[in-house]
Amino acid sequence: MDNNQMIKHWQEICGDAPESFRRRAQSTLYNLRSQSTRRRMKPALAMALGLTLLLGSAFALSQLGLLDGLNPALRKDLLPEATQMVKSNIPQQAKQPKLASFTVEEAIYDGHQVYFTLAVSPSDGDKTLLMDQGSDPGFAYDWYQSKNTFEGESFGEKAKAENKALVQAEVWSAQVDGTEQDIHLHSVRYDEDSLRYTLAFPASGDAPQIHLKTIATDLYQAQDDSRWGSLDFSLSLSPHIRRFAAKTPLPLPKAGLILTQCQVETTPIASYLILRYDLAPDATPLQGVNLEDGIWAHWLDESGQPRESSDHQNTLNQTGSGGVELVQSFGALKDAPGDVTLSFYNGMTKERFDQITLTLSPKEDK
Repeated sequence: MDNNQMIKHWQEICGDAPESFRRRAQSTLYNLRSQSTRRRMKPALAMALGLTLLLGSAFALSQLGLLDGLNPALRKDLLPEATQMVKSNIPQQAKQPKLASFTVEEAIYDGHQVYFTLAVSPSDGDKTLLMDQGSDPGFAYDWYQSKNTFEGESFGEKAKAENKALVQAEVWSAQVDGTEQDIHLHSVRYDEDSLRYTLAFPASGDAPQIHLKTIATDLYQAQDDSRWGSLDFSLSLSPHIRRFAAKTPLPLPKAGLILTQCQVETTPIASYLILRYDLAPDATPLQGVNLEDGIWAHWLDESGQPRESSDHQNTLNQTGSGGVELVQSFGALKDAPGDVTLSFYNGMTKERFDQITLTLSPKEDK
């Protein structure tokens, strides 16, 4: 069923629809047809966008930097030293798409994550209206301020009224030292005709080489290779890192596991919990199934409540030994952690297993 057939069918049932509804229906149908060529946002990414799309309009965009664009769980615990981690004037090489220009403005690399702000400007502001990766042509143009998706002039209506191309601009993929990484959106802001994304993805090593694949798509025109671009830059590891470790191995009898590593790394921007565990030799088949389902751990605070995780990209990956490595990120810690209390659970069934408190000691870098 094409657009006209859909509108005719609607009119037969409900009568004439408002012009704004017809335009929204058209844009929705367009997007449904285009899903094979457009990447879908992950649910966590969509959630992050909905929660942190705009930090507020009280300040000009030029006054807000990378630290202001981080998600609330990180932002509320930032230490003063976090400002010393921010790098600007970053050397970068770019091949820009035809319709937009991408520039890394500020970045931080803390040994686990690259956090950065990416400014996106139209190549010709008189001819182009930019739209962020989470929006739809039928969305209200100011929905990121009003929080109301379908009240007011839509992106599609605004582009038509101003005789502009409606261009969706985003980072399509990110590679670190040649390995593709999942991108986490912390926030996106609008400033007149430009966008600013705050993004993050995992990285490791002393000086990771980063390659971004960018895209700026005119949503109502045939697509060609001119919509694609790239951006390359490198970052050095921040010196503001402290590492702490507990003595292992340690049995977790309720879970049927052996904890082989427990490490906490802290920076002024975040803290990270790194755990490794293998299935115990005497584990039951059910305990093996639990491990396959995914055994996670809550890092409990002094009141026994789980600390708020700061990232939707916590990872649980298999190791070469057949066990798993769990990496979770949290807000920064003001004081050096003397211990860590962990509560293990099945990520699917939420069944609780062992709860342990481990003493942490500073770890010397080798």
